[in-house]
Amino acid sequence: MVFGVAIKPWLKQEGESTEALARTCGELAEMGIGAIKIPEGSPDDAEWVETMRRVAAAADEAGLRISAHAPAHDISCTDPEKRAANVASVRAAVEMYGSIAPGVVIAVHPEDYLPAREPGDEKARLASCRASLKELGEAARPFGARVAVENMRVRPDAQNRTGRFTDQLSEVVADLDPAVIGICLDTGHANISEKMSVAEAFARNAERIIHIHYDDNVGGDDIHLQPGEGNIDFATFFRAMRDARYDGIVELEVNVPKGDNPRDFAIRNYAYFQRVAGIA
Repeated sequence: MVFGVAIKPWLKQEGESTEALARTCGELAEMGIGAIKIPEGSPDDAEWVETMRRVAAAADEAGLRISAHAPAHDISCTDPEKRAANVASVRAAVEMYGSIAPGVVIAVHPEDYLPAREPGDEKARLASCRASLKELGEAARPFGARVAVENMRVRPDAQNRTGRFTDQLSEVVADLDPAVIGICLDTGHANISEKMSVAEAFARNAERIIHIHYDDNVGGDDIHLQPGEGNIDFATFFRAMRDARYDGIVELEVNVPKGDNPRDFAIRNYAYFQRVAGIA
């Protein structure tokens, strides 16, 4: 497994020139960090796309893996026209990230934040999600990219969310090509929504988990604490990951606190990761 951080705060602090990107990615690699997440953007923003291509080139030169996150749309929608439009938007992001960073892992939500639900529609929504992921996998394939569908958290205003259980996502992706489709386990979401520990949710579905969003909370709300600040048992979680020989990215999904800086933040969280994950 490799530890990953968002590159966006480093771009703000260190700059976006080719030389600055080389220094930043080189420093991250020297620290032992193995991956970066590139920020969301639009394929219509030519300047942003060009900057991200240079980020990807610097990361590749430094030996860093790359992850990204597609915009949240309801790809589980049961209305055919709406689903097609939603999938088209996510597909555009998949193709954009794939062209920027071949081999990228792209996290995708199975739904948006408050999708329209109908009583008893869960089976139909899961079928829609499966069909959408199959299309997105085919979009990712030419770039050697992979799509990782993310487990959702239960919210007070959305108790019956599609993909709220990792077991459920394993059923959705069971007959889809693992070369292009897998699961992103969000530890914070799992701590809120699963009817088991985060470690057990991972262990039960390790075969299809290809990406990790790594943050902490105390249950109830998705507050994205730094790991170790909440109540997730990360020692047991990482033991399960080692047992499964997980070799993907563990992406720190926590904002740099106000007054902190990306370098100290990364060093502190990577040290905790090494200690708790048992990685020398």
